[in-house]
Amino acid sequence: GPGIGRVIQPDVPRTPRIVSPEQSDAIPVMRIPPDYPPSAIHRNIEGFVVVRLWIGTRGEVTRTEVAQAYPRGVFERAALAAVRRWKYRPAESDGQPVGRGPLEVLLDFKLDDAQR
Repeated sequence: GPGIGRVIQPDVPRTPRIVSPEQSDAIPVMRIPPDYPPSAIHRNIEGFVVVRLWIGTRGEVTRTEVAQAYPRGVFERAALAAVRRWKYRPAESDGQPVGRGPLEVLLDFKLDDAQR
């Protein structure tokens, strides 16, 4: 009878739907090393600071805080001052720049680096 042999076209959308948005992470483009505090050099103190940071849509660091520091009260100010000046290529979601954070970065303070 009629209708036999008719090919049914599946309904295919012309533009494929992206199920998960394409995301890229913020990439550091400029990392300024922290200044070694002179008092720590004189007292032969080494240590580290873990800085938590947030990145804005222009790749600027919008907020910083100390997540961890050893020894306390020696390197935090130098670490935060350096990280605030870092620049990132902003993260993207669906081709649009987006803010990111918190990220954590470890800054090591070693006397070998201070002497260079």
